[in-house]
Amino acid sequence: MRQLVIIFALAFVAGAAIMVALRGPAPEEPAAGAAPQQHDEHAVAREPHAGHEHAGHEHDEHSGPAPESPGMVTVHFCRQDESYAVSYPAPCPLDGEPMVAREVERSRFEDLENPVCPICDMEGREDLFAIYKGTLVRFGCKACDKPFFEDPEKFIREAKAQSQAQQ
Repeated sequence: MRQLVIIFALAFVAGAAIMVALRGPAPEEPAAGAAPQQHDEHAVAREPHAGHEHAGHEHDEHSGPAPESPGMVTVHFCRQDESYAVSYPAPCPLDGEPMVAREVERSRFEDLENPVCPICDMEGREDLFAIYKGTLVRFGCKACDKPFFEDPEKFIREAKAQSQAQQ
């Protein structure tokens, strides 16, 4: 019996080690005042809704973007304050709730067309962006929304400076 317990414990520890190796380490929160770090887009590309229950909201609220019409773009807005939005499914930075996807005119926003992401210094992608109070800032990866919304005015200033320097 004791041998079975030992075998079970070893198998459990080995399984846990394999899961940690497959998932990778948990993301660390930067220290207060620390400079933003570059992010691995593939490490954060998981859907925030995966594997949860749908109690309290309709599944089609986040079932994926509808095909876009010319000049239109799918944007995910915070329910609490629509001045916060991103181009992909993500939790609202204000309350952590899933954002609501809607197709809107892209021209509705001031696109800074920043060539470089002000957070991770990667190329600013047209399909990855955040919107704050009507200003669209392009990101290099999906991990940039959290630091962006911690101080959006700062990153908007940086993106504007990049855009003006590019002209």
